[in-house]
Amino acid sequence: MGTFFLENGLIKYYEFINVYLYNQNSTHKIVKERLGGESVLAIEWLDFFILILATFRLTHLIVFDEITAFIRKPFLTATIQENASGQLEEIIEIKGSGLRYFIGSLLSCYWCVGFWCSVITVLIYYYLPAAFPLLLVFAVAGAAAFIESKS
Repeated sequence: MGTFFLENGLIKYYEFINVYLYNQNSTHKIVKERLGGESVLAIEWLDFFILILATFRLTHLIVFDEITAFIRKPFLTATIQENASGQLEEIIEIKGSGLRYFIGSLLSCYWCVGFWCSVITVLIYYYLPAAFPLLLVFAVAGAAAFIESKS
């Protein structure tokens, strides 16, 4: 991508979004800084923290929550077994081969799904700023889940 695209396309688009979809006092601001001759998009700390919590909640929703089991079902089989110490363990088996196996491997890996969820939340943040309230809802739910898991 050269600096031409960043300066003339992307930055102008974000300026348009910032001016017309948000008011001037919004925390969602895109700023252009010069560091070593490259344009960089900066993000407010509060927005960054919201993205972290929204990513955490979205990842947990996809990998663990019962409500999204229908997404995992074609790719994974989960069975509960008692281990040697008498505790129950969930054993995950990946179904199929090829693409089905690949998706199953992805869905069984919290870190893998977390990476792709972070890509999705950042893209939504930058390209669909009107969806920020949805990210905020995921962030509040993520914070609540985190607090609940520590109590």
